[in-house]
Amino acid sequence: MPHGCVRCKIPQNAVRATGSCKNFNSIEDFKDADKSALFNHVADETWKSIVEDRSTVHLTRFLLITFANLEKYKYYYWFAFLVLAAKPAWEIDGEWGSAEDALGADVLSAVQSQVDASPRPLPFFLIRTHANQTSIAPIKDYASFVANVPASERTIAFVDPSALPSRSGIVKHAGGESAGTATKPSAVGWERNIQGKLGPRVADLAPMMDPTRLADQAVDLNLKLMRWCILPGLDLDKAASTRCLLLGAGTLGCYATRTLMGWACGLCPGFVLKPGAAAAIHFKDCLNGGKPKAACAAEKLKKVFPGVPLTVPTERDRPQPEHSDAGHPHPPAPVEQTKKDVATLEKLVDDHNVIFLLMDSRESRWLPTVLGTAKGKIVLNVALGFNTFLVMRHGTRTPGADGKRLGCY
Repeated sequence: MPHGCVRCKIPQNAVRATGSCKNFNSIEDFKDADKSALFNHVADETWKSIVEDRSTVHLTRFLLITFANLEKYKYYYWFAFLVLAAKPAWEIDGEWGSAEDALGADVLSAVQSQVDASPRPLPFFLIRTHANQTSIAPIKDYASFVANVPASERTIAFVDPSALPSRSGIVKHAGGESAGTATKPSAVGWERNIQGKLGPRVADLAPMMDPTRLADQAVDLNLKLMRWCILPGLDLDKAASTRCLLLGAGTLGCYATRTLMGWACGLCPGFVLKPGAAAAIHFKDCLNGGKPKAACAAEKLKKVFPGVPLTVPTERDRPQPEHSDAGHPHPPAPVEQTKKDVATLEKLVDDHNVIFLLMDSRESRWLPTVLGTAKGKIVLNVALGFNTFLVMRHGTRTPGADGKRLGCY
């Protein structure tokens, strides 16, 4: 950590915890890192400070390893809080009790006053209640501080942040002499994740930082405001679950797509087939032979709303009546390709709820209309003339009705 952070003023009743952070450049490096070696290095330094320097500073030390996926706004981190495990393990003599019950109100008040007056926070310290006087000292002064003091008047104390009522404030560990050891005990301390397993945690900040996700939330909020102010009965979930197939992406197709995006209709996958003079196509897109029209239109529409899942299949001609040479059968290759195109279009119709016909000719609308009728899909047929327009809905049969339908092209 920066040197200035170590010397910053510590708030009252707080304990300084210093540590080291190691950030990795890739998720592979993060997963493959020798975590045992990193942790053992911290444990060795802590034990060395205890044995050689008689210091408890490193007992509140931590290790943090991280990886930041800045593209997806996901942050992986794993904390290790070093704990030296004594063997044999210490045992609690009786039940946990409050510091006031163990020390008394007067002693606890004197201890609190001296801890607050200490120039440095004391997470671990000694308490001596000798000759009706209470005093504290750092752990490193143990030998001189408790010399000639009965065991019943010595206490090793530490600040306990536990929220348990029976473990509030300062908890003491009282007793006589403690047998020292020159052998480093085993160390543990890797934090468990939310599943309760030893592993890193993940902080996903995409909902708060990803511009695409924020745009999705803005569209959703706008629709909810419209429902609240104008049409309380509007079923937004039904609109969002509707899968729309758009055939044609010229003047009609591009603007129809933008309108559907504003209503958060499910365009996943929302296909744009065979666009003509698309309003989303710019002059530079036509240079050097031009870009594929459908892909170009979809690319521009994604710039309007990056969150829309708009997919473009391979551009193919739709089979149209009266487009073959009379008396001359098609060669085998176009016939096979036509069969594949029909199969592709049929699969798209199967996968969607509503089909929009936004092309520039009557002939191109024939096959999608037939497929929509055969498969019971709603078809919206839109056409523009020089000074006229047509919007027609082809409905499906209503279950249990007399077989009447809304309209037929």
